[in-house]
Amino acid sequence: MSVSKSRFYDEMARADREVNDQLRVKGGKYDEGMLSALTKRQSMLEASQAMKLLRDFRSDEYESQDNEVAIARSQIGMAEHPNYPDPYRTEVPPEVEAALRKKAVNDLGEISRGLGRPREKKGQEPDDYQQELGVWEAKRAGTMQFYAERMDAPLVEAAVKEVRNTPAFRDLLMGKGAPRRPESGKIADQREYREETKRFGQRRQEALEFQRLGR
Repeated sequence: MSVSKSRFYDEMARADREVNDQLRVKGGKYDEGMLSALTKRQSMLEASQAMKLLRDFRSDEYESQDNEVAIARSQIGMAEHPNYPDPYRTEVPPEVEAALRKKAVNDLGEISRGLGRPREKKGQEPDDYQQELGVWEAKRAGTMQFYAERMDAPLVEAAVKEVRNTPAFRDLLMGKGAPRRPESGKIADQREYREETKRFGQRRQEALEFQRLGR
């Protein structure tokens, strides 16, 4: 294993330990510092997943090692090196490019529409929900951090464009699919409508922010 990849996995393991150790100390609660650490860990997890994806395509025609090192170097703050071309910015076999782009589209598609945002459960303590929401936001920020550092790469630019052109994203951006006000005057129905309207507004705000990304 290269020195760069070894350092990358050491830092990733350190980030895991930091998050887990602090969780034990603080009784499973996240503070601002912990959420920042979780964001970093998620960004490194995205890098690790991309590196594994590259290894899946190893063959006599394609050796992924140099591309993996490029991703590792970027994640640990090392400068780009001509001997280690970044697979997001350089030519790779078509099937490798297609796989990286598909992953980017899936990841950015979730971010662009705020998918997975936790729902506040009935009877759940407000602090517990804020913790759950904070973890979701930290993981989302970590994924976005990984791609934001590569936003000028043609592959990522193409993925962003593809996401923006999907019907689901465009409908959300235009406000289509908003909850309809219930005909019933029941308090429970009205409360559910308000909650779903708020949730839809949050998701639409995510879409508006994604639309401005890189502009």
